[in-house]
Amino acid sequence: MAERGHAITWWAGAFDHLKKKMIFERDTTIHWRENVSIVALKGIGYRDNVSLRRYLDHRLMAWKFRKRIRNMPIPDAIVASIPCHLMAYEAAEYAKERGIPFLVDIRDPWPDIFIDRVPGPLKGIARRILSWDYRASRKAIQQADAIVSMMEVLMDWGLRCAGRERVDSDRVFFLGSANPGEVSGSSPAMEETLKRIRGKFVVAFVGTMAYYHNPSVIVEGARIAKGEKEIVFVIAGDGILFEEVRRKAADLNNVIFPGWLDNNDIHALLMNSHIGVCPTPFVANFFPNKVFLYLSMGLPVLSAFEGDLKGILYNDRIGFYFPPNDADTFAERVFRLYREPVLYKEISGNVKRVFSSKFDSRIIYKGYADLIERVCSDHKNKHGAL
Repeated sequence: MAERGHAITWWAGAFDHLKKKMIFERDTTIHWRENVSIVALKGIGYRDNVSLRRYLDHRLMAWKFRKRIRNMPIPDAIVASIPCHLMAYEAAEYAKERGIPFLVDIRDPWPDIFIDRVPGPLKGIARRILSWDYRASRKAIQQADAIVSMMEVLMDWGLRCAGRERVDSDRVFFLGSANPGEVSGSSPAMEETLKRIRGKFVVAFVGTMAYYHNPSVIVEGARIAKGEKEIVFVIAGDGILFEEVRRKAADLNNVIFPGWLDNNDIHALLMNSHIGVCPTPFVANFFPNKVFLYLSMGLPVLSAFEGDLKGILYNDRIGFYFPPNDADTFAERVFRLYREPVLYKEISGNVKRVFSSKFDSRIIYKGYADLIERVCSDHKNKHGAL
């Protein structure tokens, strides 16, 4: 949108969600690049992604947004994401007051994510406690001129939440990834890792080790595969489960933990890998971001996620599904890709074709920008100039 000449004000948190630390110690506005300013609102921060403290953090940011946006120039359109469902609600109310186009972008099914953590017998009580939050999500989606989501499962959730039918302007845009092109160099530590894996069949995980993205099944799969000397497993990243996962692999010499990697090191690792893994210990319909990175590097994917990703793996033949926590099936999938080079070549070829046609971010976000402009144009034709 910025490259097309539109001026963007991006409202964001002043908190680094991955590293769990404040980026700014007060509300801060920065001019990030031409036509893009970021208004970073400081909340209270949090340690756990699903917690009362995170809920209160979002409450505070929504309150600040409500106050500050009314003292700023009226925008021509608003795109608001869920989460934060509270900010999305405030944005929807503001757009309604001012009569401007409003799009809602569904990234997670909030506040369902809190209900998922509550024991079965208490879910009904928790839902009643969060009744206002469900109303906030419902109102935001109902008032949207267009619903955008990152996968069909979330689009379906949004439509059910709002109790509305899908229309032509409701669109799914996968997150996608840019083609990485040439790597500008890797760190000395990554060079040491590359020496250890050179000539091996490399099974890689890159990500934050947390509740839904626990790579313990990879460690158990590595234990099953330890007799195959040419297969090595690399678990890259950090997170609250890092030490726990590393302890589980303490007796294995076919598992490598390079730690947190920057983009150059991630690309260097994946350029020398053969499989990308998306593990989860739960039945979950997420579409993890890292799958697009794996595909951009031409890697077949092994995933434990249900929903859209599972369907794409099978329909486009770009990898295999394995059930959550099923180390035996995970290892069997690894063995099959390692021992059947013709199959591996076929799937790898499918990956490159599917990435270019479905998941190249240059194509995806051109379509997203087209939609925003179209919604604005349709709103203007229907309601007149702002």
